[in-house]
Amino acid sequence: MALDKETLDSLRIDHKPEPERRTWPWIPVLIVLALGAGVLWWWLRAAPAVEVTTVSAREPRSGLPPAYRAATLPIATALREL
Repeated sequence: MALDKETLDSLRIDHKPEPERRTWPWIPVLIVLALGAGVLWWWLRAAPAVEVTTVSAREPRSGLPPAYRAATLPIATALREL
């Protein structure tokens, strides 16, 4: 029983090639998302701010002993330069 070529070709299943899966565009998106998650984690885990109290410097009174005036002079000078 000889089968001709046309009969054999009609029985053949033609497989279409699968479309190429493009995974490369997802790689930069995943990198950006990972970096964003890392920055968000770093930002949220930061220690709370420390509360500080500030005071204004006053000129030493003239009635103070000279040793006290000499001790406060560098501090007052530094505060004036700020």
